Amino acid sequence: MVSHNARFILRKQFAAIQQYPGGKVKVFYHPAKPQKSYLIVAGKMGILLTLFISALPLPLFYFKYYA
Repeated sequence: MVSHNARFILRKQFAAIQQYPGGKVKVFYHPAKPQKSYLIVAGKMGILLTLFISALPLPLFYFKYYA
C-alpha cells in the first residue's frame, strides 16, 4: 500500500516538471547556491496533502489514547 502511494506521488511530481523537446527541463539556478540548482515548485494540492499527512497522526493519537 505504501509503495503504491509513493509511486502515485512520484508520478504527480514528475508530471509537474516542465519538459521541452530534446529531453530538456526547466531549471532554476542560483549562482550562490549551485547545489540547489534544480527546483520543482510545489503546487497547492501537494502542499495541502503534505499538511494533511503531517497533521493526521495528532488526532489519531488523541482518539486512541484519550477519547
